[in-house]
Amino acid sequence: MNSVKPTPPADNVYRALPKQKDRRIRYIPVDEIAPNPMQPRTEFDDASLDALSESIRRYGFIQPITVKKRPVKSITVNGQTVSTEKYELVSGERRYRAARRIGLKTVPCILMTVDVSSSALIALTENLQREDLNFFEEASAIHNLLVITGATQSALARQLSISQSALANKLRLLALSDDEKKQILSNSLTERHARAFIRIKDPSVRARMIDRAVKKNLSAAECENEISALLAEKEKPPAPSPKPKRISLVRDINFFLNSVNRAVSLFSESGVQIKKETKDLG
Repeated sequence: MNSVKPTPPADNVYRALPKQKDRRIRYIPVDEIAPNPMQPRTEFDDASLDALSESIRRYGFIQPITVKKRPVKSITVNGQTVSTEKYELVSGERRYRAARRIGLKTVPCILMTVDVSSSALIALTENLQREDLNFFEEASAIHNLLVITGATQSALARQLSISQSALANKLRLLALSDDEKKQILSNSLTERHARAFIRIKDPSVRARMIDRAVKKNLSAAECENEISALLAEKEKPPAPSPKPKRISLVRDINFFLNSVNRAVSLFSESGVQIKKETKDLG
């Protein structure tokens, strides 16, 4: 999978955060923790979660999850008042899900003081460092961060320790439809394949090219070459219309005019007055 990862670990992210004074580990009830709404991962592999759940069951948590406080809200259901989650995940979504799978009542947590944009940035950076995201999830997460923080592409690229061009290339992947993304991922096509498909603006032509890449098992380089040839063919100027053939009729016309002149002369000699007029129309 062609993917750009931040290197070295994105210390910039944590330097930008307020100093966390309290780093104590607290055991917080799982039911009081809500998932991070800015979690960039949209798919979680069941087999991987099962393995992590078994590891936690046997050895416990090697690394605590991080959470932040959220305003406590109460809702009334069937006449009973129920409080919503008191905390929200900042990082550690897979550990949190694994703990729920094996029925843990509490999980070890470090409480952080962060705002929404910092929470989203930490979640993204953690996943990038662990190579947990597919390239479409990375693109979506980067887009969300730009919207939330109002940062420029160059500023966010510096925070993630990647080049601005790499970040811009990630964002271009969002031009593909959800169905196209699903087909690309399910058939193990790479990010380089996806970037090649983006060059085709016509959705129907692009769909045919993706199908062809899957059925023919085309490499990314083969896709790029075929798409370049396709686009070059479309950009060719139309062939000029053939010039109409000009048929020379000069000899026939002169013969015709001479015949007319002789006829006029004959009529004139017979006393019949004839008026003759010649006009050249080219």
